[in-house]
Formats: sequence, C-alpha cells, structure tokens
Amino acid sequence: MQAAQPTLTVRPYQRRDRAAVRDLAFYNARVHVHLDWQTLDEYLRDQPPWLWVAYRGHRLMGVMGLSEILSGTCWLRVAIASDRHEPMQVLQTLWHQAVDAMYEQQVHTIVALLLRGWMQDFVVTNDFDYQEDIVTLRRHGRRLPPPRYPLPQLTHASRTNVENILAIDHAAFDPPWQMSLDEIRQGMRVSAHSTIAWQDGRVVGYQITTTHGMNGHLARLAVMPAGQGLGIGGALLRNMIEWFRRRSILSVTVNTQASNIRSQRLYEVYDFERNGYDLPVWTYSL
Repeated sequence: MQAAQPTLTVRPYQRRDRAAVRDLAFYNARVHVHLDWQTLDEYLRDQPPWLWVAYRGHRLMGVMGLSEILSGTCWLRVAIASDRHEPMQVLQTLWHQAVDAMYEQQVHTIVALLLRGWMQDFVVTNDFDYQEDIVTLRRHGRRLPPPRYPLPQLTHASRTNVENILAIDHAAFDPPWQMSLDEIRQGMRVSAHSTIAWQDGRVVGYQITTTHGMNGHLARLAVMPAGQGLGIGGALLRNMIEWFRRRSILSVTVNTQASNIRSQRLYEVYDFERNGYDLPVWTYSL
C-alpha cells in the first residue's frame, strides 16, 4: 500500500525559507512574479508581511504573496508552485489563506496582472473578473515634435521629493494603480533618470525612467489633475527622450491602461506606437 502524502501546511514566510523559495522559482514552470521595481531576491530579503509558504513535510510546495494594501486594494505579487503533486491544489490552498487574511484587513479588491498563460486557469477558477489590458507602446528614432506650451521648470528628482511624488501619484491615479511610499522609494533607487516639474513653486509632475541595455523604459509619469492639459506631461516626456538621445538610446517603451486614452494620445504625439504586447488585468472582489 502506498504511503499517504504528508499534510500540506501553510504558514507565513520566514527568512529561513528564502533559499527554498528561490529554488522553487528556478526549477518550476508555474511562476508568477510581478514585482515592478524589485527582484524576487530583494522582495524576499525585505520579508513582506503578506507572503505565505506551503510545505508538505520538509519540501516547499508553493508560495503566494500580496502587495502592500492601498485604499482597500492589493496586487497578487507572487504565486509559485512545484510542478509535482497537484500544483493548482497547492495554489488554491495558499489562495484561500490570502483571501482570509485580506478579508480581515477589509480589503475589497485583489488585482492580478497575467504574465504567464497558466495564470488564466487560476483566475477563472477563482472567479476573478477581467478588467482590461495593459498595453505597451514603443518609439524608435530621434524626431521630437515642437513644444505646444511654454516649458515648465524641470529639475532632477531626489529622495527629498518622494513625499511630493507620492501626493501627485495618488491624485493622478485611482486604485489599484497608485504606488506606495516604499514603491516610490524603490523606483527612485533603480531609476536611470527621474525628473520633477514645478509650477508656481510647487511640484506638479514627475517621471521615473529605467534602462535595460540600449533600451529605455518610461516606468511612471504623472501630473497633478489641475496641471493636466497644460503641457507638463509633454515636457517631462520630452526631457526623458532627450536624456536618452544624448546617450544614443533611441528605443523607448511605456506601459499604460487600454482605457487611458488621454495618455495614449500624448505618447502618440511623441511617436510611440502600440507594439502588440498586451497583458490582461483581472480583479477579485472580496
């Protein structure tokens, strides 16, 4: 008679699990890691509060982690399962743990960006609803359109500006698209170029840009609602493109929601075109 499998045990992540989690992510196919500014190793090092591990005996079978909670919403940041022994069942067990914890925290929405095809089965099984796509746009070239408005004062963003950037971010974006203070700090830390725009002595806009080899990526751009439509976003975009041109980086990408027509129109003015790389966003309502 075959011996029964040990019971699956779920508990909060601890730092002693770090090596096992890294191995799980490296050797298995069901790996969802959506961390934006961090690597998985950095995320584990920070010991996030909403991260659970599932063990069968001494073997790690799965991991699931959620983002910091903002305005009653959070993101599914990590979902990893061993290819052995019913991986979807392991993920379901971890998911129920995550949902129970978020219910206690009065979270009303959990959001998932589908980076891998296998996640489709997971979100459908768990009654997520499709919301929209994140679209990617890309520009390649040196041409810049003439400015339509007087250029605002632009300065390099520093750590002392993170509170200003947080205020702009939360005014310009609705949940779940807002960033936390820690995420802004991480973004500033890894950015290649970040700029803030001033109007009447106040910070009214910002952009954060990263590089990957000879490719640039506009990771974040936002303007205070009262300053939108006055050329501030365009000035920040122009500044970013010129910074890349001086370094002979001509290929630049940006992501935005399919529903954000206003931002897409701005990017189109600067020769960004959709490249067909779209990612679906699904939400779960508690």
